[in-house]
Amino acid sequence: MTSNKRTPWHAGYGVPTISLAARTVPLRWSKLEEEYWASRDAAAIWDRSYLGRLRSTGTDVLDLLNRLSTNKVDSLQVGAGAQTVLTTNKGRIIDELTVVRTPDYVLLLTSEGTQGQVAAWLDTYTITEDATFTDVSEQTVQFTVAGPKAQQLLGAAFGQAAHALEGVSVAVVRGVEGDVLVARTDALGQPTFEVLVPADSANSVWERLVAVGKPLGALPAGEEALEVVRVALGVPRYGYELTTLRNPLESGIADAISWNKGCYIGQEVIARLRTYHKVQRYLVHLHLDAEEVPPTGTKVLVDGKDAGSITSAVRVPGQAGVAALSQLRTAFVRQGTVVHVQLPSGKAAKGTVTWVPELPAEALTPAQLLALAEEPEE
Repeated sequence: MTSNKRTPWHAGYGVPTISLAARTVPLRWSKLEEEYWASRDAAAIWDRSYLGRLRSTGTDVLDLLNRLSTNKVDSLQVGAGAQTVLTTNKGRIIDELTVVRTPDYVLLLTSEGTQGQVAAWLDTYTITEDATFTDVSEQTVQFTVAGPKAQQLLGAAFGQAAHALEGVSVAVVRGVEGDVLVARTDALGQPTFEVLVPADSANSVWERLVAVGKPLGALPAGEEALEVVRVALGVPRYGYELTTLRNPLESGIADAISWNKGCYIGQEVIARLRTYHKVQRYLVHLHLDAEEVPPTGTKVLVDGKDAGSITSAVRVPGQAGVAALSQLRTAFVRQGTVVHVQLPSGKAAKGTVTWVPELPAEALTPAQLLALAEEPEE
C-alpha cells in the first residue's frame, strides 16, 4: 500500500486521524494517557509524515547550508548531523532544520509542510553552487520513535548501526524494505529517532517497530499524545513557538546557533541581540491552576501588565492544572513569577513560571530590565 494524500498507509487500521500539512496521520491509537506514559516510561511510535524531507546532492550543499544557516554544518562527516536554523536578514525564523549526511546525499528534515519554502529559499541563494534540493516527502513515510527505551527498540529493529547512534547522527540500513534511514535527533526532549522508509514499505516497517517495541512497553501513539509530550518537555513547534515573527533566541532554539562560525544570513542581528542583551522575549514553561486549556494567543499578565502570550497549552496525564509554553517579555522571565490569564469561559486563572532558560551571563540591572520591558519590539 503506497502512502499518499488520498490513501495513507494506515487506512486499514481503523484509527481516528487528523490532516496536517496535507498528510493524514493518526490522532490516537488507544488512550491518550497510555500513549503519553509509554513515551515517558518506554517509547512511543508516531507517524510524522507531515514533516518535510529534502534530499540534497552536490559538492557544495554543506558549504551553502553553512553560509545560510545558524549552525556550523560544512564539516559534517558521513553519519553525522546537526540542528540549524534558516533566518531572514532580520534574524527571523524561516525554519529549523535537521541536517544529516549519508554516504550518498545530505538529508534535510524540515518542519511540517515547510519543505517548499525551505527549498525556495535555498534555491534563491544557489547561484553557481553545485547543490540540488529534491522534495522526497511524498515518496517517503517518516516514523518517530521517542522515549527512554527508543534506542533499545531501534537496535532490536534495525541492528547495531541504529543502536549505536549518539547525538545528532544517521545510519542507513539496507534490507528487504529498501533503504531505511534512521536518524537520531533527540528533538522531543528525550531520546528521539526519525525512521524514514519508502512509502510502499510503510506497513511492514511500522508492524516491525510495534512488534519489537511491545515487550519493552512501547506503544503506537497519535498526534494528541505528541502534543502533550512536547509541551510537557518544553519543545517548541513550528507555527506555535517558531514563527517568522520571532528569532531563535526568543524561541528556545539557541542551541542550534554557533557563535564562532563564519557569517550567515541574519548573523549580525542575532549577534547584536545577544551581545547587547536586546532579546525581548524568552520561551518559558508555565503551570496554570486551571481545568480549562487556554488557546494559543491568550494574553499573559504579570501585575496587570502585558507580559506575553500562551503559545501552547495542554492537560498532562497525572498532573493537576494545565502545562503551557509562553514567550514572556524578558523583564518577567524569572522562575516563580506569578502570572494570570483570562480563560475562554471568562474565568481568570493564576499560574507560575516553572522553568526559564539560562539568561546571559551578565545580569541586567532592574532598571535595564524595566527599560527592556517598555522597549517597542523590532
